[in-house]
Amino acid sequence: MRHKKIPTANRKKLKQVDPFNKKGAAIRKEALKKFNHEPKSDEQPLTRAELELEEARKSVFDKTTKSKKKESNRMLEEAKKAGLVKGRFEGMQQFMIRVLRTLSSDIQEHGVKVKQGTAAKSQKELEADMKILEDKEKKQKEQKKREVQNKIEAARKERKRKEEIALEKEELKRQRQEERRLEREAAELQDQEHEAEKPKNDEEGVIPESMRRDQKPLTKSNKPAKRAEKRKEEKAIDKKAKHLEGLINSKEVIKFGERCDAPPKFEGVFKKTFDPLMAKAGGKNLLLHSIMKKETGIKTQYLEDNKTKPNEIDRQKVIEAYRDMKRKRNAIARQ
Repeated sequence: MRHKKIPTANRKKLKQVDPFNKKGAAIRKEALKKFNHEPKSDEQPLTRAELELEEARKSVFDKTTKSKKKESNRMLEEAKKAGLVKGRFEGMQQFMIRVLRTLSSDIQEHGVKVKQGTAAKSQKELEADMKILEDKEKKQKEQKKREVQNKIEAARKERKRKEEIALEKEELKRQRQEERRLEREAAELQDQEHEAEKPKNDEEGVIPESMRRDQKPLTKSNKPAKRAEKRKEEKAIDKKAKHLEGLINSKEVIKFGERCDAPPKFEGVFKKTFDPLMAKAGGKNLLLHSIMKKETGIKTQYLEDNKTKPNEIDRQKVIEAYRDMKRKRNAIARQ
């Protein structure tokens, strides 16, 4: 036999893949345990100790016990026949107190019926008595309803009477005003006649006011008229000022997403005021037109190109002229 320096593997052992090797699968399974392979599923299997603990728990807690038969209580059974049932969380003593309270209330009710004479009455007699009580209650309700209606009618008549009194007062007031007006007119005519009858001065033509001794003083009827006329003028001025202020502060509301490519369109009072003004827009020969008019054939000169800037005095004159023109226009609009 030839001696080998390096020993070779023993070939006498059966291979795992050999079909005649019956222990091949077990050997392969045992060989896999030597490596730390990734588990096939995420669920971790229970250990043997945990399985034994679960079996012990089931034997203790899942054991079925026979339910004991409840003992019957004769007192509760008799009370149940009478319609009284013990509550779930009600003690025996509490239940007995409730039974006694119910019994005493029934006895008192029966005693009241005996006193009123309804204890031995039949059902028809009781129904007749109930009908009488219902009719009485119905009559009382109708009486209350009639009283309320009478009160409403009285209030309506009172309101109508007050309105008639107010109308009469208004009529009297109007008549007094008419009488005052007629008195004022008569006084004015009398003053005019008096003025016409006065002699004239030869030098001046008319006698001065300071020299008139027979001048008639203001009467009581003339003073309220002048005050009323003054108040009327003040109200008219205030109304006109408010109207002009409304025109100045008026603006058109434009919704989100809409475009405004045209002049505003006014309605109502503003339309009557602005339409004639809009029609005349651009028709006036303004001072700015002559100043800002572009002359044909002359090249535009920019400030950057010229070394000298326009005179500041001329510029200030143009601004003052424009402001003066605008001030006059606003004064005309307020009148």
